[in-house]
Amino acid sequence: MIERILPEELKLGMYIERGFREKIINGKKKVDYIYNILVDTEEKLQKLKNSQLRYIYINTEKSIEIKPEKPRVEKKPPPEPIIVKEEEEEEEEPPPPPVSFTEEIKKAKIIKEESVNLVKNYMEDVSLGKSLDSEKAKLQVKNIVDSLFRNADALISLTRLKSFDHYTFTHCVNVSVLLTSFAKKLGYNRKKLERLALGGLLHDIGKMKIPDKILNKPGRFTDEERQIMKNHTIYGKEILDRTEGIPEASKLIALEHHERYDGGGYPYGKDGSTLGQDSLIAAISDVYDALTSKRVYKPGMPPPQALAYIKERSNREFKKTLVDLFIINVGVYPVGSLVELSTGELGIIAEVNRDDLLKPFVLIITDKLKRFTKTRELISLYEFREKRIVGFPEPEKYKIDPNKILEESVKY
Repeated sequence: MIERILPEELKLGMYIERGFREKIINGKKKVDYIYNILVDTEEKLQKLKNSQLRYIYINTEKSIEIKPEKPRVEKKPPPEPIIVKEEEEEEEEPPPPPVSFTEEIKKAKIIKEESVNLVKNYMEDVSLGKSLDSEKAKLQVKNIVDSLFRNADALISLTRLKSFDHYTFTHCVNVSVLLTSFAKKLGYNRKKLERLALGGLLHDIGKMKIPDKILNKPGRFTDEERQIMKNHTIYGKEILDRTEGIPEASKLIALEHHERYDGGGYPYGKDGSTLGQDSLIAAISDVYDALTSKRVYKPGMPPPQALAYIKERSNREFKKTLVDLFIINVGVYPVGSLVELSTGELGIIAEVNRDDLLKPFVLIITDKLKRFTKTRELISLYEFREKRIVGFPEPEKYKIDPNKILEESVKY
């Protein structure tokens, strides 16, 4: 179990999972991190108590009992060095000016394609034992963040256009977009957004250390296989620890995106008292994209159903206030949802109306008798008030792929 304590509560035998302190150097804020330290000597204990740490997280399972002894000569190796990792706050670039959805979608499509290819190449490098070049990813996340500042709806809408053959790579990009747009909604500054976007892109990098027969298994895992699969979060953190230039915030996304608010997740079973907000919003973003994605062993859930699934688990697996904000961010009626209107027509949500979340833009694809039309009209339910959403039929019932129809019909 992970417990947070104050520095003055630190005792011999405690195992520090992580801790940090902030300091100002030359007018700039720096953050020092420490990880995985067993407080096994009095000297180390006093050094840590005097190090001005703000928060310390103790792993009670790894802590041991050490009884204080009288001073005596001991033949011991020198104390382990405390590994300190620093992150320096840099001056932020001003965000780009906002543009229309129509203008941004063209750039967003290119950014998503480039991001998927980058994740694919990174995962191939890991599988071959090669080291990663973090600079390429850092440049790409700048593009993602810029796009979200210009018009968040454009890139978010593309998370509904999924590739069945490249699920792992597309999923990483989608989580990066959903997580970062969510954090932007929560007021994160640009530098923090870039760190989260990077963590999202690389959050499943550890899966490349899982045997293919388990990773690509079409059916359910055995208990043993499930335990092996769960190790991908630890492997991911280890890979990113060996990669120069990866911020700690990005690494935590890889390590903790399967932790849960009630402590029922993995790898460490942390709960809302020990998990940071970054990890909590990463968990929601990861589950939402996984639920709405089609896999070998399951169809993808319609977005409204996936949102309902997450909503039902509020304040258990997920923090309720964050779930509510996530739903607002992706839209009450997310892009790509098949809907039935009060007129009998079928339509696909093509764009969220941020001025009125209940009145999105809908691509009409059938007439009132459910007959598919040759021409498809994009309308705003805000303007056509006599039309309202009354149902969410299954796309399979009408043998259609909403994502494909959007891609073919909506020429941005």
